[in-house]
Amino acid sequence: MPDTAHNPTDDVDLGLARTADRLAATHHPHPDDARRCADPSCHLAWPCVSSRFAERARDAATAAWPTAWTTRHDLAAAGIAVSP
Repeated sequence: MPDTAHNPTDDVDLGLARTADRLAATHHPHPDDARRCADPSCHLAWPCVSSRFAERARDAATAAWPTAWTTRHDLAAAGIAVSP
């Protein structure tokens, strides 16, 4: 009889999860001024657009496929490459 145990990693879009981690690693509050982004190429007001995309990608990575699919397209439209 085949193993039918549910594996939680089966429901994770790893590309979106990696993209969320990559964005969150660089787009976080600046240590000297929590009102702006620490990324040298960004420096927008915190939370910046990329940090919001990171949160959205993290949520979509475990959401139903239509949400993940839409988020992937939104990231691409914003010029953010989704990790393979």
